[in-house]
Amino acid sequence: MTTRWIALGICGLLAAAVWDGSNRPVQASEATDKASAFFEKGDLRSASIELKNALQKDPNDAQARLLLGKLYLRAGNGAAAEKEIRRAIDLGTNASLWRLDFVQALILQAKFDEALQRLDAATDLSPTDRTRALILRGDASIGQGQPDAARDAYTQALEADPASDRAAIGLLRITLNKGDPAASAQAADDLLTRFPNNTEALLIRA
Repeated sequence: MTTRWIALGICGLLAAAVWDGSNRPVQASEATDKASAFFEKGDLRSASIELKNALQKDPNDAQARLLLGKLYLRAGNGAAAEKEIRRAIDLGTNASLWRLDFVQALILQAKFDEALQRLDAATDLSPTDRTRALILRGDASIGQGQPDAARDAYTQALEADPASDRAAIGLLRITLNKGDPAASAQAADDLLTRFPNNTEALLIRA
């Protein structure tokens, strides 16, 4: 997950309406607001403390559940992320706030078939969400051993957003999997020309 997606997701959490079972808007708690600020700064430990404090006071804090799910996604813990997102779903949270995070949690657990099924069912996506959905489709397709489908998805994502380093990394991984060192090195160099500070590309090139 890129920093750009995380920032957009947090803004969505703070700006969009989240609803409980009685169709009343759920207001963000002070602890959740603090957790969001820590999360944006990359201070995951402090964000986790604030979120757990918020959930101790109110286990039905849907925004805290969603943000905790994002925190687990950042840490690569798909199972924990899925659990928190499901709690938010049970609290009646709008699908636009969680559906792609849920797909990412599934991919982290190698649940590729379910991830693709959910992507197929995701409609009316914003341009930003559509790009992310294509990248997630590429990730799931790689997991299924379908490099051609993955390449198509990443290519479409780059066409939609030429600044998407995540889509470019996906294409680089496909080249790496071909086992051609020269082609892989050239692909890494090309990516670094466009995204000189991309840590993953730097590691691959090294």
